[in-house]
Amino acid sequence: MSEQDSATHSPRQDDARSDLARHLDRTAFPATRAHLLEVLESHQAEQRLLDLVSPLPDSATYANLADLLRALGLPIEERPG
Repeated sequence: MSEQDSATHSPRQDDARSDLARHLDRTAFPATRAHLLEVLESHQAEQRLLDLVSPLPDSATYANLADLLRALGLPIEERPG
């Protein structure tokens, strides 16, 4: 992630991204909003994460965590490859 990218998001967004990643492993995807909420609830995720995912459209399916983060408008951590 470039310095410019890190300046455009807050530590709270970083926390949300990290917490979602902790609760939603690869086996959670592909997932609909309902499935994401079910997994978060089963992992006893904080209410703020449920509130973050709740407004997503019912009809959308998210292929992976990066897809979900984009839909939520959260920054995606790019790892050097």
